[in-house]
Amino acid sequence: MVGERRLNEEEVSAMQGSRSGKVAIWFGVLILGCTLGTDLLGLAAGSEDLMYLGALWALILTLIFTLLPPQRREYLRMLRMHHPGKLRWYCSALLISGGPVIVSFLVAWSMHLVEAPACPQLSCFLGTSGAPAFSSLTSNLLLYLPFLFLFALFEEMAWRGFLQPRLSRWLGLKSALLITGLIWGLWHYGWFIWGHYYPGGELIIDMLMFTLDTVLESVIMGWILLRGESLWPLVLYHGASNSIWELCNAYFRIKHAGWVYLAGESSIINLVIWGIIVVFLWRRLPRSERQVEAMA
Repeated sequence: MVGERRLNEEEVSAMQGSRSGKVAIWFGVLILGCTLGTDLLGLAAGSEDLMYLGALWALILTLIFTLLPPQRREYLRMLRMHHPGKLRWYCSALLISGGPVIVSFLVAWSMHLVEAPACPQLSCFLGTSGAPAFSSLTSNLLLYLPFLFLFALFEEMAWRGFLQPRLSRWLGLKSALLITGLIWGLWHYGWFIWGHYYPGGELIIDMLMFTLDTVLESVIMGWILLRGESLWPLVLYHGASNSIWELCNAYFRIKHAGWVYLAGESSIINLVIWGIIVVFLWRRLPRSERQVEAMA
């Protein structure tokens, strides 16, 4: 009887994993297809506003896949937005996301690859290097930073809230983290086509470095989600990373050839720091879904 019951539990787990895998595949295909398709339409129409709106597919598809099925209550709980989590994970998120970015810009500054112009007025610092789309927002950091955190929330609902848990049920946590990071990186490729990610660098190299960045950070953020049991520290992680990069990018606005590979969001320095953290965390990640549940 015990053997039969264990077999039945394994069968149920396998069925749930298979179902979660199908949902994850559909979600991944749709979010990449809809977003990149909208980006290409924006490129063809010469409309960057359309491209910004394309980023909303992360929120739209997450809400559709979460709220329409009859298991909506379970799916809402899986987003892990119902409780804030512990303070230490917010501190960890802020330190790990923003620290390497600041360090990379300081190193680039010490090597004279980036410079801060003499500017006695605060207004000189408040401008961004953002795209002209939604210029009323992107032209001023005081307006633009909340906008970055809002879109960080939309993305984290999609990547760590919806996609990662289903991939984990299907393939295990480690594979889920790597695949989530890969899809997360591919989702941004439209921005590279427009030339707003790391202008001045080589396109293919920039895209490869950025994809490596999202895969590495996906492992780190997956660990924070696993131990912190809340999506909100990851929203802070994502929003702080984007905001600190914008602040540094706006302050060190004089740039010289090669700066992007030392001080960019996916710079060599950042990749090395995040890579070391991933090596430290990788062996500590659970292998099976049961181990994941035991650690949660």
